[in-house]
Amino acid sequence: RTQRPETPAQAAVRRMSMQEESIYDLIPKEVAQKKKPPRYKSKFNPKIPPSYSTFGQAGGAQIATHNVGGHFNPPDPSHKVLQSGATFGTATKHVSDFQKYKTRKSSELPAPKKFNYTDRRKEKLNARLEKEKIPKRGKKNFIKKNAIDAILKSTKKKNKQEMRYVEKPEYGKVPEYLREVKSDIEKEKQFIEQMLEKSKAASETEQKSRVMDESEKEELLDALKLKWQDVNEKYQKISHIVNHDTIGKKLRKEQYEAEMDELEAAIRKLSKGTVLISDD
Repeated sequence: RTQRPETPAQAAVRRMSMQEESIYDLIPKEVAQKKKPPRYKSKFNPKIPPSYSTFGQAGGAQIATHNVGGHFNPPDPSHKVLQSGATFGTATKHVSDFQKYKTRKSSELPAPKKFNYTDRRKEKLNARLEKEKIPKRGKKNFIKKNAIDAILKSTKKKNKQEMRYVEKPEYGKVPEYLREVKSDIEKEKQFIEQMLEKSKAASETEQKSRVMDESEKEELLDALKLKWQDVNEKYQKISHIVNHDTIGKKLRKEQYEAEMDELEAAIRKLSKGTVLISDD
């Protein structure tokens, strides 16, 4: 295996690693501080609105577009672009330390004080008057008095005599309202029986019917149409006669017309959906 030739960079690294350590390397070196460039400050007035700016007051005599000519001079004080406090409200007192915003000036709390009501406090009661108002307890024995009153009390006599219901004139008789209820029930029964008899008679006299089959209906329709054609042929033979000089010709024409009307009515009825046939 052949060894590649050493590059100049690899040779420089090898020579630096072979150098001996120096005591001067232990001395801390000063860190070079980067010098900040001066703060940028525009040469233009920051209070001047941009050219062709349309942000301004909603009302006023001045036109809506500002600084059309691109001037660098301060704006006309008689025509303000923005009102005072138009962006963040009216100016307030500046607080350098935001942590002390809306806090007490002193961190110590005031000494506690006893709270006294000044508007809801009533006057003190007079103890002497209260003692005079308390009645003195009597020496009367109510238990003994109640016992004596109960012994000496006379029995109450009933002034009003109780009514004897067995002596009433309607005692043992059927009330009148029960008779009325009984008669109403009988009338309802008779009415129901009459309705049942009528419905039974109607069902017995009702004619029984059945639905005609499609094949039977088609066969009957064909027969009626053939009959109508036959009568129509006979009618066409005499329809050109204007003067019916005999009674037979006149009656024959009327008969053909009546037969055709009857056949047409029967054909219309059979042409409908369902046809019922009576068994009679």
